[in-house]
Amino acid sequence: MDRLAVVTIVGAELDLQLTELLSTSLLVQANRAMLAAGQHVGYYGESRTRSFRAVFPMAYAQRIGERLQATAEATQAAVPEADADLLLPVLSKREEQVDALFTKLFPDTVTRRTRISNGAGWRPASRPRDLARLDTRRSVKH
Repeated sequence: MDRLAVVTIVGAELDLQLTELLSTSLLVQANRAMLAAGQHVGYYGESRTRSFRAVFPMAYAQRIGERLQATAEATQAAVPEADADLLLPVLSKREEQVDALFTKLFPDTVTRRTRISNGAGWRPASRPRDLARLDTRRSVKH
């Protein structure tokens, strides 16, 4: 099996900065959630196995992706129709530019499926991934 060790993000500078901030935050949250879930060992010790540690982040990431997609759709739906003609073409053009650059940089990308080999790693991720913070606002300290 090929191991991928590199992540490349393509987009505008602000998008890249926000993505880095959100990714780092989610990585910390996912790690904390996995460690907490790993403390609850099942009957066969399945929560401390390698497969548990491999599956948990995938389950976490899938749910985060679903939440981000729902947020994007809700944001688009919240734009008043009068403003949609002004805003959406700008966003569409930006998305087209990013897609074109991505295709140019990575013309041979493929989608791969994975098999879940540990149900204990999939289920515990459900609650923490629903509670994960997706905003990038920094708290203000007094």
